[in-house]
Amino acid sequence: MSSPPPDPGAPAVPGPATPLDAITACELTAQIRASIAAVERAGALPAARVRRAHQSHIRRALGYASWAGYPAAEFEIGVEVEVEEQRSSR
Repeated sequence: MSSPPPDPGAPAVPGPATPLDAITACELTAQIRASIAAVERAGALPAARVRRAHQSHIRRALGYASWAGYPAAEFEIGVEVEVEEQRSSR
Protein backbone atom coordinates (compact mmCIF):
# COMPACT_ATOMS: atom_id res chain seq x y z
CA MET A 1 0.00 0.00 0.00
CA SER A 2 1.41 3.39 -0.96
CA SER A 3 1.54 6.37 1.31
CA PRO A 4 -0.38 9.50 0.29
CA PRO A 5 1.58 12.02 -1.78
CA PRO A 6 3.29 14.68 0.30
CA ASP A 7 1.60 18.06 0.67
CA PRO A 8 3.19 20.30 -2.00
CA GLY A 9 3.15 23.23 0.42
CA ALA A 10 4.80 21.34 3.27
CA PRO A 11 8.38 22.22 4.16
CA ALA A 12 11.09 19.67 3.48
CA VAL A 13 11.69 17.27 6.33
CA PRO A 14 15.35 16.93 7.29
CA GLY A 15 16.88 13.49 7.21
CA PRO A 16 16.69 10.62 4.76
CA ALA A 17 13.60 10.47 2.58
CA THR A 18 11.40 7.40 2.50
CA PRO A 19 11.61 5.71 -0.92
CA LEU A 20 8.44 6.02 -2.99
CA ASP A 21 6.63 3.27 -4.83
CA ALA A 22 6.00 3.78 -8.55
CA ILE A 23 2.41 5.00 -8.18
CA THR A 24 3.27 7.60 -5.53
CA ALA A 25 6.32 8.65 -7.53
CA CYS A 26 4.13 9.22 -10.61
CA GLU A 27 1.61 11.19 -8.53
CA LEU A 28 4.35 13.37 -7.06
CA THR A 29 5.86 13.90 -10.50
CA ALA A 30 2.46 15.02 -11.81
CA GLN A 31 2.15 17.46 -8.90
CA ILE A 32 5.61 18.87 -9.60
CA ARG A 33 4.79 19.17 -13.32
CA ALA A 34 1.52 21.00 -12.51
CA SER A 35 3.31 23.33 -10.08
CA ILE A 36 5.95 24.20 -12.67
CA ALA A 37 3.27 24.88 -15.29
CA ALA A 38 1.38 27.12 -12.86
CA VAL A 39 4.53 29.11 -12.11
CA GLU A 40 5.25 29.49 -15.83
CA ARG A 41 1.68 30.70 -16.49
CA ALA A 42 1.76 33.06 -13.52
CA GLY A 43 5.13 34.50 -14.56
CA ALA A 44 4.09 35.28 -18.12
CA LEU A 45 1.39 37.78 -17.17
CA PRO A 46 3.49 39.98 -14.87
CA ALA A 47 6.37 39.91 -17.35
CA ALA A 48 4.11 41.13 -20.16
CA ARG A 49 2.72 43.86 -17.94
CA VAL A 50 6.19 45.02 -16.88
CA ARG A 51 7.28 45.14 -20.54
CA ARG A 52 4.20 47.22 -21.38
CA ALA A 53 4.86 49.56 -18.44
CA HIS A 54 8.47 50.04 -19.53
CA GLN A 55 7.70 50.48 -23.22
CA SER A 56 4.88 52.96 -22.54
CA HIS A 57 7.07 55.04 -20.19
CA ILE A 58 4.79 54.55 -17.21
CA ARG A 59 7.40 56.10 -14.96
CA ARG A 60 7.00 59.47 -16.69
CA ALA A 61 3.21 59.41 -16.31
CA LEU A 62 3.65 58.76 -12.59
CA GLY A 63 6.43 61.32 -12.12
CA TYR A 64 9.45 59.07 -11.60
CA ALA A 65 12.81 60.37 -12.83
CA SER A 66 13.98 56.93 -13.94
CA TRP A 67 12.67 53.49 -14.75
CA ALA A 68 14.49 52.08 -11.71
CA GLY A 69 12.71 54.57 -9.46
CA TYR A 70 9.27 53.32 -10.50
CA PRO A 71 9.50 49.68 -9.30
CA ALA A 72 11.66 50.68 -6.33
CA ALA A 73 8.92 52.99 -5.05
CA GLU A 74 5.83 51.13 -6.22
CA PHE A 75 6.85 47.53 -5.49
CA GLU A 76 9.92 47.82 -3.25
CA ILE A 77 12.10 46.07 -5.83
CA GLY A 78 15.00 47.38 -7.78
CA VAL A 79 18.14 45.35 -8.32
CA GLU A 80 16.79 42.98 -10.98
CA VAL A 81 14.90 45.78 -12.70
CA GLU A 82 18.01 47.98 -12.83
CA VAL A 83 19.96 45.19 -14.53
CA GLU A 84 17.15 44.75 -17.06
CA GLU A 85 17.04 48.52 -17.62
CA GLN A 86 20.76 48.51 -18.46
CA ARG A 87 20.24 45.66 -20.93
CA SER A 88 17.31 47.37 -22.64
CA SER A 89 19.14 50.68 -23.01
CA ARG A 90 21.91 49.12 -25.14
